[in-house]
Parts: sequence; C-alpha cells; structure tokens
Amino acid sequence: MNKFLFVTMIFALPAFANALPLVTKTSGGGFVPPEWQRFESCQLFQNKVVVEHDYGVTDTKSVKVVREEKVSITGDIGDLLVASSKEKLDKTPNGLCDAPETTVTAHMVGAPQKDPGFILFASGGCGGDRLERQGPATSALRDLIDQYCPLTYDNH
Repeated sequence: MNKFLFVTMIFALPAFANALPLVTKTSGGGFVPPEWQRFESCQLFQNKVVVEHDYGVTDTKSVKVVREEKVSITGDIGDLLVASSKEKLDKTPNGLCDAPETTVTAHMVGAPQKDPGFILFASGGCGGDRLERQGPATSALRDLIDQYCPLTYDNH
C-alpha cells in the first residue's frame, strides 16, 4: 500500500469515528413508573444507523437492545441538511406536562463535536413549545429517520 495513502487513512479515521450523527431521533414514554419506561433512539451517520431501545429503566431491571446497520447514502445529504436548516420553524404552545416526547435534530456534515445542531421536530415537554420545521427538505430527513425509528409522539 502506498505510504501516503496509509498515513492519510490513519489520520482520517479518528475524525470520521467521532463524527456527529446527521439526524437523531429520540422518543420517551412520558411520566410512568420506571419499570414501564420505554425509550427509542436512532442516530443516522453517513455510513451507518444506530438504533437503541431501552425497556424498563431501573437499576436492577432494564434491558437495552442496540442495533447497528450499515447504510449507503448517495446524493448530497449536505445540501438537504442546509436546505432544511433554512426552512420555517413553527412554534405552538404545549400545555401538556407528563406526556411522551419525541425530538428530531440534525447536524451539518462535518459539524464540530460541540455543535448543538438544529431542530427538525420536538413534541414539546413540560412547558416547552411544540416545534416543527416545515418544508420538503425537513420532510425528507424525517422520512429517512422514520425508516429506523417510526415511533413519533406528537402532543398536538
């Protein structure tokens, strides 16, 4: 193997390994006894999707199932993320407090580790507004992550 190519690969691996997910979706079951808690999380990266399900979150009785699946994204998802970030974010008051929640966030390709990303959808929690970005790019990103985590709590 070419020494230059090998050295380039070695230095590129850590940056790629620490990449932020492009789209993340989390859903939680609201206010219930710990043994009835259910959480679902999906993280879509450029080359894989990581799906986690937690059942019965207590110190002695909890089960976590993690599935990692390779994916291949063709086309420029970076353009889709940029377009989504520019779409209108609607805010609606949410009066519910103990209801289940879903949040969908996105990060630009190559975003730094401390980047907070941007909201695609949030059902709103106790006193928090329901947030929903409107437009074709956001719809495409949400459809993409819904393939792996179809559950969406919407208190609207």
